Amino acid sequence: MLEYSTAFYIYDSFKIIVDRPFNKLLTIFFVLHHSICDIVLVTCINDKRYEGLILTSLLMEVNSVFVHTRLLLKYSGKTENAVFPTVKMLNLVTNIPFRYYVGKHVIERMLARPNYSRDSKWYFAMTSIGIISTLNILVLVRVFHQGNSFFNITIYKVNIFRLYSAFSAKTEDR
Repeated sequence: MLEYSTAFYIYDSFKIIVDRPFNKLLTIFFVLHHSICDIVLVTCINDKRYEGLILTSLLMEVNSVFVHTRLLLKYSGKTENAVFPTVKMLNLVTNIPFRYYVGKHVIERMLARPNYSRDSKWYFAMTSIGIISTLNILVLVRVFHQGNSFFNITIYKVNIFRLYSAFSAKTEDR
């Protein structure tokens, strides 16, 4: 699993750089994220340490399924179908549990290690998770700014309810 993930991040980094489907800021964001993941994964594979934490960290990528599905739908112009709002909601709903709670768990486990066993690789791992956590904050901000916040969806549902109520009232008057 670790080797497959490493290969994926390397391939995806090259693909992002070559294709440049995003603006420059997003390209830098994705390449930085993938580079950090590759370095951490290669270090873990070579040292045979922290494998459980790294595999736990990969749970953050569950949210990426919805991030990328949303982008594919957006770039293909398929934002007016019934799937798009569902994907947007799943993007929001999976963001916090899979990015933040998993990150919190990994940081807690890393901090639980005794001080005497904190070597340079431990500090590198903590720096990496700090950078990834910062990038995850940017992802969450982007999720809220993509127009699919919970409040917008709730307002949408309230408007549907109002339309239904108005229609029901008109049909009862007949």
